Amino acid sequence: MHTKLFVVDNHYAQVGSANIDPRSLRLNFELAVEVFDRGFVEILTEHIQKCRKQSTEVSLKDCDSRRLPVKIRDALAWLFSPYL
Repeated sequence: MHTKLFVVDNHYAQVGSANIDPRSLRLNFELAVEVFDRGFVEILTEHIQKCRKQSTEVSLKDCDSRRLPVKIRDALAWLFSPYL
């Protein structure tokens, strides 16, 4: 999952694809939606909690200990990220 989502005290949420930088907001035509519906925000909060339970924490040590082919793959993907 790759989205930007944040919730404030089960009262407000913002969901979208945009990073808060000029490239995302102007060049990439990305956007975000503000949500003020408490019921929907509570559903989003439950979704966040479910995702966190299924997630695995990754440390800097884990990233540094990746095999060389994986590091090269990730570096190449990063170079092409503006086009992906």
